[in-house]
Amino acid sequence: MAAPIRERPVVSSVQAGDLVIVWNSPEARSTESQDWWMGEVLCVEDSGQDPQASRLLQVVDVDTGLVCLVNEDQIQQVRLPIHTPFTAL
Repeated sequence: MAAPIRERPVVSSVQAGDLVIVWNSPEARSTESQDWWMGEVLCVEDSGQDPQASRLLQVVDVDTGLVCLVNEDQIQQVRLPIHTPFTAL
């Protein structure tokens, strides 16, 4: 019996330069956990020959500068509106 085909996570569009939330575990994404950090994607490693395999992303923590290799299941993409008006100081 063939293994069920796993759907790709929504973050399959993440690319270098994107801001992301990195959860310490995939399960934390669906809870109100505060166990996360913000990072910038440096590079996305292809999963090779298996298109259903999770990709690894090299992400730098924007607070500490620490570079980590994380599974795409731990990532939530941050979307910033392009036309956000600047407020006067």
